[in-house]
This record gives sequence, C-alpha cells and structure tokens, in this order.
Amino acid sequence: MCSRKLGRPLKIRVPTELCGCGLLGVGIWLSVSQGSFATFSPSFPSLSAANMVIAIGAIVMVTGFLGCLGAIKENKCLLLSFFIVLLIILLAELILLILFFVYSDKVSENAKQDLKDGLALYNTDNNIGLRNAWNIIQAEWKCCGVTGYTDWHEALKEKVVPDRCCQEHYQECGRNSTNMFWTRGCYEKVEEWLEDNKHLLGTIGMCILVVQVFSLLIVAIGVYAKVQKATDAVRDTFVIDPAVILIVVGVVMFFITFCGCIGALRENIRLLKIFKCCGWSNYTDWSWNLYFNCTPSNPSNERCAVPFSCCTPLPGETVINTMCGFGVQTQNHLDATKSIYPVGCADRAVIWIESHLLLVGALTLGLALPQIAGIVLSQILISEIQEEIGSVM
Repeated sequence: MCSRKLGRPLKIRVPTELCGCGLLGVGIWLSVSQGSFATFSPSFPSLSAANMVIAIGAIVMVTGFLGCLGAIKENKCLLLSFFIVLLIILLAELILLILFFVYSDKVSENAKQDLKDGLALYNTDNNIGLRNAWNIIQAEWKCCGVTGYTDWHEALKEKVVPDRCCQEHYQECGRNSTNMFWTRGCYEKVEEWLEDNKHLLGTIGMCILVVQVFSLLIVAIGVYAKVQKATDAVRDTFVIDPAVILIVVGVVMFFITFCGCIGALRENIRLLKIFKCCGWSNYTDWSWNLYFNCTPSNPSNERCAVPFSCCTPLPGETVINTMCGFGVQTQNHLDATKSIYPVGCADRAVIWIESHLLLVGALTLGLALPQIAGIVLSQILISEIQEEIGSVM
C-alpha cells in the first residue's frame, strides 16, 4: 500500500522541487499580470508562454515530490510512480524529437499557417502580451508578418501594418502605404537565426542540462548509498559518512551551476575579456541595456556607451581606462572598431565550440545518461524495498 513506510527519513530532490516551485510561481505571475502572454496561436489558445511555464513547473515539482516522499517513506508505490514519470518523460522527449525530424516540413507549414491566423488577435484587448511580443520581434529582427508584410493586410482586413514594420519608425507609420516596410517575414528570419546559432544553442543547453542533472544524480547516489549500507562497519570506517558527502557535493554543484547560469545572463565582463568580443552580435546590442541605451530620456552618464571590457587595450597600458567606451554607439561601425572589439560574443562562442567538437560530442553522448541512471536507480531501490518487505513478512 502507498501508506506503508519503513522508517529512515531521507532528504532527496529538494533542488528539483525548488526549481519546480520557482517555475510554477513565474508561470502564475505571467498568467495573472500579463493575461494571455504570448499566445500566438488561435488554434491552441492555452499554449501560451505562461501556461507552458506553469505546466513544466508543475511536472518538475510533482516528480520531485514523488521521489522525495518515496525515499523518505521507502514506499514502493511512490517510488514506482517516480520511476514511471521519469520513463514517460524520457520516452516523450525521444518520440517528440523523432516526430519533429520526420515531419519537419509539415510542422513548419502548419506553424506558419497557425501564426498567420494568430495575427488576427493582434489588436484584441485581452492579448497585450501577443502585441508586445510581435512588436519586439519585428523591431529586433527587422521583419514584418510571418512570411511578409502582406500577412497583416489579410489579418487586419486593412492595408495597414504595425508601426514596427516600418524601416523608419514613427507613430502611425504603418498606415501610410507609401512607407518602406521590412519585406522579409519573421518566420524566415527566426529560422535563419536558429540555423546560424544551432551549434551554440545546442551546446549551451546540453552543458547546462548535463551539469545540473549530474549534480542531482550525485544526490540520488548519495541517498541510495545512505539507504543501502549493509553494515555499521562501513559507516564506522569513515569519519564522515560517504553518503552525506555525496549528498552535500550534489547540492553544492546544483546551486553553483544555477548561480553560474544566472551570472551568464548578466553583463559578464570576464567573458568579454576572454573572448575579446562586444555584445551578442555586435556592440550595438548594448543599446538594450538600461544604462547604455541612447534614448534621449536616459539620464545616465554612460548613455550611448559600451562596457570598458569591450575596448581593445592600448600597447603599454597599465591602468584601465573605464571611460574608453563612452559614445561608441554614436560612431559608425568602421570608427567604432578602431577602439573596441568588432566581433560579437555569439560568433566568438561558435568559433570556440567548433574548435572543441570532441568535448561537445562527449557532452551530447552524456545527455541521456543521467535520466537513464535515475530510472535505473529508482528501480533498484524499489526491488530492494520489496525484498526487505518480503523478509519482514
């Protein structure tokens, strides 16, 4: 029965539950404060960014809860549920990946059509998130519509486009048919960007996932060792319990990795120095920063600047000139490259990845191992508990 317990309470999968609670909280906040946040598709109105984050957070939290409670109670029913959930997640990932590659053309066509249908929601009152998302995408990618600016004519039933489609942006510019609009569709631009950055995105995702999951796996191994110690002689051999060491190391690795991921999203000066780069694609990306943007309303002294780590060092320079990047964003590309690194960090990272393909390949092979190991370990623990129940009865 699910209520049967064998004692020996344990601490397991706390980081997983914390991650699940965090994702669930973010999803609920997006849903409450942003309404239908980024609901691009009218065919799937529930498939919004907020709902997806809520679903992922709930799955992670429930999975962690099953593993935690199952280990604390040493309960076969709960651990079996944990094993099944992990197995379903792994199989679902594999099936979705295979289906995506087999039906990639059909998926692409359906996605385009659904996004076109979703353009009709642009001016609706309850889709502020959708409107903001399209405005940001079109301004950032210099594109218009899904496959072209004429998509908006069909969706809005007028010969108008959003103002962010204008090459020279000003209020109500989208209502003037004589203006120049971005001719390329956003779907094509996004596909192009993903193709150009697929190696970088894949490597970053795999590295983060592998390190975090391996840290959780170490926690699981430590818990398993704690439960499965056969005699007190093993425990007496060590000053500190090895199982406790494994648990602590796993938890520390998880939080170090988490802090590292957050730090990477901030303005990482050391990263800029190592790769000798500036911005994501180039130095103008710093215009998105609160202090470096060039808007007239920006009161910062660093307006239109870039971080000093973007500057190329002068020969014999011993003292860092922290103001070397001031005013760089007002210069043209040719003049700016005389004083700062011209290459973006994304390109530098791709070059680094291409020169370390062996490491990337090893990380790729190790991607599925933590999930499989978690499934195997939970199944072993279930078998051991079943044997212990049989011996007691």
